[in-house]
Amino acid sequence: MSHKKRKTLSKTESEELQILKADKNIVILPADKGRSTLILNKGDYVKKVETLLGDRTACIPRERDAMKTLISSINKALTSLWKSKP
Repeated sequence: MSHKKRKTLSKTESEELQILKADKNIVILPADKGRSTLILNKGDYVKKVETLLGDRTACIPRERDAMKTLISSINKALTSLWKSKP
């Protein structure tokens, strides 16, 4: 049984959203909390992301080889689980 899709936006709202999506000077994102949507100036957004990525207390860049090793070990574990599946 499939559920009928319900429209959450009116036709006017949907048209306005398409206009906003076409604007390359803004960024549209889901909010961290709740079911809200954020519309941000793209320049401000890029500056904020660059600031966060540059802050070594917020994130630490990893060596590429370490990431490859991690991905490889995860893939091996998943393959092992898949093969042992009844």
